[in-house]
Amino acid sequence: MLPLIERELVTKRGWITKDEILDIFAVSQSLPGVIAANVAIHTGFKVNGIFGSIGALLGIALPSLVVILTVATVFHRFADNIHVQNALRGVTVGLAAMLISIAIRLGKRSIKTWIGAISAVLALIAATVFNINVIYIVIAGGIFGIITLAVKRK
Repeated sequence: MLPLIERELVTKRGWITKDEILDIFAVSQSLPGVIAANVAIHTGFKVNGIFGSIGALLGIALPSLVVILTVATVFHRFADNIHVQNALRGVTVGLAAMLISIAIRLGKRSIKTWIGAISAVLALIAATVFNINVIYIVIAGGIFGIITLAVKRK
């Protein structure tokens, strides 16, 4: 959803800038909950205050809720169907490709120094190879960022 959100908010509507969307994505990923809802709440507030946040949250949550409830009521009838199982496998592959695309695109804009590039690679290795919980990686990244900023200021 991130590329769709970015295209809609930055390119089509012009409600926020490319730099703002990176900040919103970073904060939204750090907060508990669905990233799309977090982005919607933040952007809604920026555009129209508290009512914008409420409207954005309803706009992003209600359609998904209706679709999920509809699918859940009939899915058990088709769960054993080989075509449904194959379609779900295909969706999984497509989602993986989208996530890789998003990571590359956001990385190009947010990683601006060699220290940032090394940090991103180390975080990726820590999460995928060593299976370290992402919460610890985010905390370590925050501490590293604070230390790096303090060293730069001196």
